[in-house]
Amino acid sequence: MSPSCSTNTLPFYFVKELQTYFSQTVASAGFGLALLYANTLTFGGMMTAYLVSRDVSLSAIGLWEGITSLLGLLGTFSFSISQRYMKLEETALWSIVWIFICLSISLSSVLVSDNPPALSGALIIIGVMPSRIGIWVYDISITQLFQQTVSPPIRGQMGGAQASLNTVCEFLPFLVGMIYSDIEDFWILMILGYICVAMAMILYFLGTFLPYKRISYSMISSDQEVVNKLECHYTPKENEATNVELV
Repeated sequence: MSPSCSTNTLPFYFVKELQTYFSQTVASAGFGLALLYANTLTFGGMMTAYLVSRDVSLSAIGLWEGITSLLGLLGTFSFSISQRYMKLEETALWSIVWIFICLSISLSSVLVSDNPPALSGALIIIGVMPSRIGIWVYDISITQLFQQTVSPPIRGQMGGAQASLNTVCEFLPFLVGMIYSDIEDFWILMILGYICVAMAMILYFLGTFLPYKRISYSMISSDQEVVNKLECHYTPKENEATNVELV
């Protein structure tokens, strides 16, 4: 192990890595991506157990999970199509909003939990399945943004920091699940995961998309000013040439 990563300096090394990570222009988008890993509204062990308690058979869960995986692959094609008509930042925006909207349907199952259990399970599945498209598109978009904005010498370090944040956030639902271990308390995990998705959307919009729009607007305004100056510069000459022809 290198001296900079020795046992005595390991905490400081991690702090330095995080400081470098959060100094990047797309750090808010990357942290938002990590928060998506804290979402329990996905076909994992905890949600599967809850669906079984809602009278959804294991065979049906397996079928819907397989379809969800195919929809996730559809996200790759959706990204390619979106890139033909939108900027990368705009693609990431619609994908994170799409995730939020889809999981809003899943969260509505909390309101009908006292009704027939199958209805609650159906609402969760209906929302989770299409959300995978947005998750794939958002993941690809943020990865592309990191590649475009992060300096090559530290790109590997930032990738490692992102993977570490993803792992930490992925562990959080299991930690909360140890506290709220009753299957009837799964709604708490659903709400917490939904909040994480909402935070990811807000972080991206405020921390990445709005600055991008400001820069784009500034560039357009600067270009327009240059055009106006050129027009003002050449217009007198054109008028002068016209006067000479008239004489």
